[in-house]
Amino acid sequence: MEDWRSHDKTFRYMMLSRLKMDCDYYFGNGGQNPKHLWAGDEKAQIENMVALWRTFDPDDRPEWLTWGDIVYYALKMGVRFDTRPNYVMYFRKNREDDNE
Repeated sequence: MEDWRSHDKTFRYMMLSRLKMDCDYYFGNGGQNPKHLWAGDEKAQIENMVALWRTFDPDDRPEWLTWGDIVYYALKMGVRFDTRPNYVMYFRKNREDDNE
């Protein structure tokens, strides 16, 4: 995954906006095809959104994408993770072969 902190704040806002727009398209005209996501799959898309979102100080986080929005996208995509924003994240895509 990209080291998002190495980029300036403006780039990170733009990239987070791009990832959000990709999710909106994915659920709309994209037919839930992961090829329309910047990251190429649902799990990586959510991981990158969380990583980017967490690079912002609480006062700088975008109003147009809340933590709840990211959780909603993840749940709708079937990506499970610890939804508490202040803890280390654990991600995995729901699969039939999961033993948990």
